[in-house]
Amino acid sequence: MPDILHHVGIKAPLDKVYKGLTVEQGLSGWCTKNTKASPTVGAIKQFRFNEHGFNDMKVVELVFGLRVKWQCVVHLLRPRP
Repeated sequence: MPDILHHVGIKAPLDKVYKGLTVEQGLSGWCTKNTKASPTVGAIKQFRFNEHGFNDMKVVELVFGLRVKWQCVVHLLRPRP
């Protein structure tokens, strides 16, 4: 399967964007409130969408100001009725 790469321009201070992609509080502010995350390479970020499913992402690379790379390790999203 080919990689899915997202390059998104965000007009905000770099440290705020980085925290929004790496720490639990930042991720739960824009993705899902039910998030468990650690800003550590090798950590598994857990995103839970109640009855709609879940997604677990492994932190593969963290380079402040340059790259945040995750790998999907578990994915189950159910279609909304």
